[in-house]
Amino acid sequence: MSLQVEYVSRLTDVLQPVVDYLRQPVDLFAKQHIVVPTAGVKAWLMSEVAKQLGTSGIGKTDGIIANVEIDFPGSLTKFLKPNVSDENDQWLIENLMFHVLDVISTDAQYEDLIKRSGGQLIAARAIADRFDRYHVRRPAMIRLWEQGKPAVSPTAHNPNAKQLNVTDLWQFELWSAVRKRIGQPSPAARKPELSAKTPEQILVVGFQSLSPGQIDALLQLKEHVEIRVVLVHPSPAISKKWAVAASSTAGASATAGASATIGLIPERNPSPVMPTDIDPLVNSWLMGSQELETLLASQDIKSTHAQYVGANSQTAQTLLGRIQNTVSQQLQPTKTAVDPADHSLIIHRCHNLGRQIEVLHDALLHAFNDLKDLQPHEIVVLCPNIATAAPYLEAAFARTVQVDGGAGKTEIVSAGGTQRGVKIPLVVADRGIRQISEGSALLASLIDLVQSRCSIEGVLSVATSPLVLENLGVSSEGVEHWYRYVENANVRWGLTVEHRKLNGLNAPELSAHTWRAGLEQMLLGALVADGTQTFDSLAVDALDDVDLSDIDEISALIRVFDAVLQLSDLATQRHTVEQWCDAIETAIVSLCGETCDDLAMPLKQLSSLRASAAGNTVEVDYSDVATQLNQMLNEVPGRQPLRTGAITATSMIPLR
Repeated sequence: MSLQVEYVSRLTDVLQPVVDYLRQPVDLFAKQHIVVPTAGVKAWLMSEVAKQLGTSGIGKTDGIIANVEIDFPGSLTKFLKPNVSDENDQWLIENLMFHVLDVISTDAQYEDLIKRSGGQLIAARAIADRFDRYHVRRPAMIRLWEQGKPAVSPTAHNPNAKQLNVTDLWQFELWSAVRKRIGQPSPAARKPELSAKTPEQILVVGFQSLSPGQIDALLQLKEHVEIRVVLVHPSPAISKKWAVAASSTAGASATAGASATIGLIPERNPSPVMPTDIDPLVNSWLMGSQELETLLASQDIKSTHAQYVGANSQTAQTLLGRIQNTVSQQLQPTKTAVDPADHSLIIHRCHNLGRQIEVLHDALLHAFNDLKDLQPHEIVVLCPNIATAAPYLEAAFARTVQVDGGAGKTEIVSAGGTQRGVKIPLVVADRGIRQISEGSALLASLIDLVQSRCSIEGVLSVATSPLVLENLGVSSEGVEHWYRYVENANVRWGLTVEHRKLNGLNAPELSAHTWRAGLEQMLLGALVADGTQTFDSLAVDALDDVDLSDIDEISALIRVFDAVLQLSDLATQRHTVEQWCDAIETAIVSLCGETCDDLAMPLKQLSSLRASAAGNTVEVDYSDVATQLNQMLNEVPGRQPLRTGAITATSMIPLR
């Protein structure tokens, strides 16, 4: 078997290797395996390949793609150990977290670590994250730890690993305790256990970089599987220069007595020398590609730069085209006057993010007018912080603007002339679960509310969720009544007197302005006539302007209060993660009802955490579980809106 690595200049160039791979004669029922970096690359690749394979005739683009398994990088370990699935892999980070929790909760030496982290479960998650990165980035070090050697990660330049510093020795000791508890080799130390399901060939495409752990897996698989890796490198010219340097680095290591060993990576130069024949900006842009080439060379992996027939070798003589040519071929820019009519690259400087979005919206209006046949799905908006930009994007693109409907350049006008309303379609992808799921947003609000002072805004934000209102049968008019009742009852904060005490106000004789006192006033107001004096036994006044007909609306608000209060009372004690998941699920189901379809995603997250914690008996604070659930709700979901026909706004990760 073999491992073949080659570079292409752009992502579209990976299509030909994929088509050639899928056209190979294979058994009718044998799956072909392709590994890609992201969900966006997967969606794009499947669509493009289907235009060339399985079509109804020459020149047709109506093909299909079937019996092809397209996986992500983590699948490489699945090929190494096919009998270890995600569900029962105890080294999977979700399961690893609870093994770490078991160890640190019973050892006094980790108390300071737990305090610094803010809780037992929070500390366990942070440590599990660190160990998981070690497995991926430092496989050689983990293999030494498997042998009981507390050493730092050896490198190609220094294969004789040094002992861990005293201050870092606790990591080795904790990892060793976790390893003993799990009783299975860590991912870095697993030996290939091939089965009948192991493919004979694997194609890896679309990556711009590979981690040491991924290279480690490829090197192990190549002994049993034929592997072809097609990486994207935008500059063949700089790749040739770096290949010489990388070979020199590998040669120097060999001279020093270090053979190409799996997992040993070169040390990063903290002060790299910038070559004089390469523009500094181009060099810095492609530094990651240089590190990958050096890493491959240190592992004695040869690579080539392929040029496929049909690849675009002609560069447009525009500003953008000249920049692309500088990166791919020249490496040094050529001073050339910029044509004022050249709009291939335009830079706008704006004073804040909101203004940037407004300028973007106006620029796209002009683009649709100036560029013939431009379609929304052909545009992607990239944002470094999509979570921050999303509200601005949705607000700007939700509005309908009036534009000139006549011939010529479209202008945005406010009045006069022949006008038509225009609304640019846009969807925001790459968002957290809580941003795309109403049920997840409610769960996040409920989790945060229990940890808060329970202000008017906090409680009513949960109570006025569309899912809660539908379950309780409260209309928009009823919501208006809620706000009026709360204002007239002078509710301020705190569920009860005891809840206020937990939040710093120890005044048992002062029950006014709590939610319980306010709700009691509302109930009495609905049951007795206006102007009734204080009920001494209850120490509250009946609220005026409340009728018996309002009792259903008040009862609905009490149901919200009860759900929050029960969870808040539990939050004063410690429970296992399984018990916390049960309590939180009970609270949100009581608010939305058992038949609410929108709870599918948040309940799935709770079930996932509960399954990982199955059998764990360590009791943790509510804040620990709340932090973990919030992290899970902020994660990006597996499915992304990539084919909506609208403009896609996403993060810098290439989803498209």
